[in-house]
Amino acid sequence: MSVYIFENTEAERVKVGTTGCNRYEVSRRLETINEMWEQTRCTCPICGAKVRLTFKDLIGQHYVSGISCQGAGNPPLERDISVAEEYLKELEDNHSQLVGAEKCSNTKRIKTLKKRIEQFRDYKQPVGEFKCRVIFKGVGEPVEKGAHEILGEYLDKKAPFGEVFSCSVETATEAVEEAISMLGVEVTKEFYDTPVSSSNLIRMHYNQPLIGEE
Repeated sequence: MSVYIFENTEAERVKVGTTGCNRYEVSRRLETINEMWEQTRCTCPICGAKVRLTFKDLIGQHYVSGISCQGAGNPPLERDISVAEEYLKELEDNHSQLVGAEKCSNTKRIKTLKKRIEQFRDYKQPVGEFKCRVIFKGVGEPVEKGAHEILGEYLDKKAPFGEVFSCSVETATEAVEEAISMLGVEVTKEFYDTPVSSSNLIRMHYNQPLIGEE
C-alpha cells in the first residue's frame, strides 16, 4: 500500500489518501479523483455513491447490495438537492412505522442523508485538477488515518468528497511524516518538485518518456 498527496494548485487544495503501492495504481486513483472533482462522476441523491453521469448529465444506472438504485436517471446532488430532500421526507414519514433493526437502520440513513444534503446545499463547482506531488510507499490506512487527524483543522467540508484539505503540500507532507514516525515504520518517499499527471505516472511506471506538463 501507499499514501499519496495530490495537489490542485488552482483550487489551493490537497487530497491525502491511500491506494496500491506502485505508480500505475496511484495514477488510476488520481484519474478517479479528477473524474469526481470534474463531475464526470457525481453523487447519487439516494444512496450517495459516486457514479458516472449519462450523456444527459444524469446519474447512471448502479446497484446497492445487488438492487438497482432509484437514484438513477436523476440529477446529481452537486446540481440539485430536491430529489434527496424528497427521499428524506419519505424516510422520515415512514420512520414511526418501523421497529427494531429496521428502525435503527432508517435512523442512520436519515442522519447520513441530512448531512449529505447540507454538504451540497449552495454547492459551488470545483476548479482545477489534481496532480501527484508525493507518494509514501510501504504504508497504508493507519498512516492515512493519523495524517487526517493531524490535518483536521484544514478539512474542506464543502469538497465533493472526503479527505480534501485546504493546506499546502508541505503541511500535508509534514502530517504524513508525523503519522509515520508515531507508528515507527520504514517507508520509501517519492517527492515530485513538478506536479505529475496521471498519464505521466503511467509512463514513469513503464519507464516511458514523459509528456510536457502544463
